[in-house]
Amino acid sequence: MTLLEVLVSIRQQLLQCIDENNRQEAEQLFTALAVLREISYQSPNRELTGIIIDLLDSARDVAMGVSWKSTIPTVEQLQAAFSEAS
Repeated sequence: MTLLEVLVSIRQQLLQCIDENNRQEAEQLFTALAVLREISYQSPNRELTGIIIDLLDSARDVAMGVSWKSTIPTVEQLQAAFSEAS
C-alpha cells in the first residue's frame, strides 16, 4: 500500500467518523496523522505536509467535538501532492 493509498483511506475513514460522530475513531486517526506529520517534515514536499496537517486538524475537530473549522482535502488534492513529488 502506498502513502497515497493510506492517506485516501484515512480521508475516507475521517468522513465516516464525521457522519457517525465517532469521536473515538477520530482520535485514533489523529494519532496516526500526527506521526505522519512529523515524518513529513523531513520531506521537501510542503504540499504533502500541508495536506496531512489539514487531515490532522479535521481529525482533531471531530475528536474534540468542536464546531467544524478545518478543511478535508479532496482525493484530487492528495493525488496532486504526490504528482508534485515526482
